[in-house]
Amino acid sequence: FSDVSCGCGIRQDSFYADVPGYVPVFRFIITKCKNSMEQNVRKRKACLWYCLVFNIAFGFCGYSQRPVKSDRLIAEAEKYLFVREKTGHNDGKEVEMFLASTGLGKGYAWCAAFQSYIHKESELKAPRSARVVDWFQNPTWERKNNSYQPEGLPGMVAALYYPELKRYGHIVLIIGSDKNNYYTIEGNTNGAGSREGDGVYKKIRSKKSISALNDFCK
Repeated sequence: FSDVSCGCGIRQDSFYADVPGYVPVFRFIITKCKNSMEQNVRKRKACLWYCLVFNIAFGFCGYSQRPVKSDRLIAEAEKYLFVREKTGHNDGKEVEMFLASTGLGKGYAWCAAFQSYIHKESELKAPRSARVVDWFQNPTWERKNNSYQPEGLPGMVAALYYPELKRYGHIVLIIGSDKNNYYTIEGNTNGAGSREGDGVYKKIRSKKSISALNDFCK
């Protein structure tokens, strides 16, 4: 597919190749373009515009790269499911590596630092912060502003609100969902789902427990 060209100067590399429906539609367009140009060389300009508009539309609609980015992010997170703190005090080789990505040393809570590290390694623009609230300055959705909760997509981050803190106190990465729950990967949690845990875990969180969503895979 990478060798397909419409003959008008636009070649399709693999940029959108993973997008469902893109390949057959693009093939249809370039076939029409070639046929048109064989019949009338002056239709070359029209072919160029068809291809440009088609590719730009995919980009602006946000379909082009999000699935690729989210898959890359989740794969990066899964690399660290083995991580456990060294002494139970926010320390250890990997924990300190996560914290260092936000400019901090060992001893600090690191759920957001874990997200910062995996987003950085996945080459995604996201906060380089260990403060959960910094990840939801401009959220895709917040419960306090909207009673309707949209479906969180794989690769989105979600926040848990703690009344005793009066703020968001834990951040998770969504990797899947069912009718009532999100499946997540989280740093600084444990088997019980604490926000002050001892490692990186896969968890199941009720959708009702989620207070905000944000998407850095767009």
